[in-house]
Amino acid sequence: MKRTLRHLLPCLLALLPFPALAAGAAGLYTGNEGHEMAAELLLREDGSYAYALSVGALDEESQGRWEERDGAITLITEPKPVPPRFTPAPAIAASGTEPPPYLLVTLPNGRGLAGIDFTITCADGTRIDGYTQVYGWDFASETCTAPQAITLREPIHAIESPPYPIAPGATALHFHLVPNDLGRVDLTGTFGVIAGETLTLVRERGQIRFRRAKPR
Repeated sequence: MKRTLRHLLPCLLALLPFPALAAGAAGLYTGNEGHEMAAELLLREDGSYAYALSVGALDEESQGRWEERDGAITLITEPKPVPPRFTPAPAIAASGTEPPPYLLVTLPNGRGLAGIDFTITCADGTRIDGYTQVYGWDFASETCTAPQAITLREPIHAIESPPYPIAPGATALHFHLVPNDLGRVDLTGTFGVIAGETLTLVRERGQIRFRRAKPR
């Protein structure tokens, strides 16, 4: 179920106390750079922060502490989230007369995942790019007679696996996407530049502009 910022923020605000800082940049900032995006960044006077973003199919949150210096703020995420990851899993056995798909990506509970991008590299240098369905993915063996390795990607949360070697003669590959702290992001080192009522948060995945919310 898709969560909204209204549902996320009450959980984020129950933070451990930190030593008090000068008010300075403290306050609630809201970001809205399009009809599909909403974001909030709360800088509390005790030095803690709460962040939430919703854009398209992506929901993410973060919490920790912040520091202010020379008109800029820096975020330190605490506690550190455990990132999601892909792990190899036992191959699925054939069901009746139907062979298992060549590639299947599931959650640990067995639910198949659609929209997982992958790249298969072949012995002759050929690259096969595709994406999974909930029931997996198959390919014609003549397109790649000797698969060597596969890399998996979940594009919404930018999750990518290392290249996993493919055993010679393998007919079925199965991977788990282990969620861990999926949706919680480590913003340590992220900085925000403050100009008047605007705070521009600079992240690896781009910038987000916030405006200080007026007190109610």
